[in-house]
Amino acid sequence: MYYRAPEIRRLLQILEEPCRSVVSVAVSTGLRNGEILPRRWKRIDLLNATIDVAETYSSGVFGSPKTRSSRRTIPMSASLVEVFKHLRPACCEPEVIRLACSRVAVHGLVFVA
Repeated sequence: MYYRAPEIRRLLQILEEPCRSVVSVAVSTGLRNGEILPRRWKRIDLLNATIDVAETYSSGVFGSPKTRSSRRTIPMSASLVEVFKHLRPACCEPEVIRLACSRVAVHGLVFVA
């Protein structure tokens, strides 16, 4: 199923965080949920506007992708860079890290539920 731009804009307007950002990443990059949700800050390059897809996450362990083609660097649009800039201060404040689950502090995850 594919959505048109007006439908995506409407969806993004009604979604709350972090769902809005997850959908923004998916729509802008084509990444799957399994590639988005375990995303770590060290794999997000805001200066060069790229996302490095170089690891997987399964059963609580980060590892290498199964195939070479799964490893890739994806360019980000200016609007997606802004999404990540908006997320970073909120999740990287010491108070938030202290209160959030330990995975944030240990793994530097972008999205934490």
